[in-house]
This record gives sequence, structure tokens and C-alpha cells, in this order.
Amino acid sequence: MVASHYRPSGQLARLLNVDKFCQDIDIEGSEEGSKALNITSRSRYALKIMLDLAQHHDMPLVRRSEIVKRQSVPADYLDQIMMRLRSNHLVESVRGRTGGYRLARHPDAISVWDLFSAVEDGFYPVSCVEHRNSCALETMCSSHDAWSDMYAAVRGSLVNIKISDLSMRWNQQLPLAEIIGVHECRGAAAVGKGERYV
Repeated sequence: MVASHYRPSGQLARLLNVDKFCQDIDIEGSEEGSKALNITSRSRYALKIMLDLAQHHDMPLVRRSEIVKRQSVPADYLDQIMMRLRSNHLVESVRGRTGGYRLARHPDAISVWDLFSAVEDGFYPVSCVEHRNSCALETMCSSHDAWSDMYAAVRGSLVNIKISDLSMRWNQQLPLAEIIGVHECRGAAAVGKGERYV
């Protein structure tokens, strides 16, 4: 049964609309380095991969080549992302000529937070809000509580957005996608040159 309890609104709805996901936020950034609140291309591709698997949740397995073709995900990059998704128990894989991938849990039980935190090196606005880190000045820091509140708000919103919710929304777009195909997002400059957002 598809979850329907989540109803995004306002700015959050705009940011997390699958059709405008790349368009409304800066998703580019360093693939390595500091553990900042930074949504990189790993999250962009991972979201597409997970939505593809959710769309084919009724199939025993989804072949790697089919995901690559449908979602325009570079094959080598897909393998890297799948390693992270598997290690976080979000997907399962079967090897061999007849192998492929499937979701490890029902789409209702996988949130956008699960996905982003699995593929990103860190998902915190500042390191002191990560429970494993602390700062000698934390008790005297004027902004620590503000960062903690902002982090809690972002995390809470992403936890409440399920892959099933986004899959249901994307399902309404599939007829158009089958006609025009999938085009990778390259940012606002590329759109000006005629490329289309996913």
C-alpha cells in the first residue's frame, strides 16, 4: 500500500519536487572532503536509482543495464552508489547473468533521509551537531542551538518523505518521460543551451 500521509508544502515542496529537484537547489559540490550539509551528485543519482527500483518493485530483480538506460546513470558510478546502498541495507543484489537489484525494504519504509545519509559522507550543516563530534566551545557557542534546530528541521522533513510518496508522484510523469526520454541535469547554464532537467 502506498503511503499518502506526507503532504509537502511551500518551500520544501518546491525543493523536493522530483521534477525540479536539480533545478531548485545547488546539488553540485565536492564528492570528498568536509562532512557538510551538501547534496552532491551521489544523492541525485541515488534518488533516480531508488525511484527506478520502486517503480519496478513488483519485479523479482531489476537489471543493472536497464537502470543505466532508463535513468542515464553512468554504469561505473551506479556501481559505486549501489555499494553504499547495499551496505546501508537499502538495496539487495543478486550476481550472475540473470542477476540484478531490488529494494531491501518496501518503498513505504525507505525515506529520503535514509537515502541521502547512506550515500553522502556526512549530512550535517556543521560538525558539532553530529553526535560523534564535539567542540570545546560548544557550551559557549552562540550559534550551536540555531544549527541544531535547523538540522533537526531538515532531518525531520526528509525522514517524513518516503520513496513511495515520490514514486507515486513520478508515476504520473511516466507517460511523458517515455516520450521525451531521460535527460541528465547539468544546471541552469545547460538548460539555457537546450538541455532538459530530469
